[in-house]
Amino acid sequence: MLRNFQLGTAGNINKDKLNQICRDYGILGAYLFGSIAKKGADILKGKSPDKIDPFADIDLGIVFLERPLDAKQRIKIYSKLYTELSEVFYPFTLDLVFLQETGVILQFEAINGTLVYSHDDDLRLDYEERVVKFYQDWKPVYDKYTNEVLEAISNRKLS
Repeated sequence: MLRNFQLGTAGNINKDKLNQICRDYGILGAYLFGSIAKKGADILKGKSPDKIDPFADIDLGIVFLERPLDAKQRIKIYSKLYTELSEVFYPFTLDLVFLQETGVILQFEAINGTLVYSHDDDLRLDYEERVVKFYQDWKPVYDKYTNEVLEAISNRKLS
């Protein structure tokens, strides 16, 4: 279930930075997801993390308004975005994911996280609807494949 991020206090510097970065890079939507998404949302609200697991990272999935087509351009954008967004989510390590470059399972996971930025709600909802439809079409095939692989591994161990 998608949760929209609500800023707790007006003018929070981390949330403002995130919004500006997203606008500067033509980002349609940004989602916190994964095991410590709540801590990422807390950082955006200006709260200091109570406990920091050195092995945990903040998973942030982003969707561009226009997908950069050139691979070199994507690498440059990723590098710059990673640097700027890492400052926002400090002291955690950032795991930045360009959702349009990933499979549908990860996209689905991300859009079911916490929405922290939306440039245009109608366009973002169109994207989310496409992901959900593709996920529903593809998930049974993925599950069947996964079960067959696990069964094959299990049979090898028993042999």
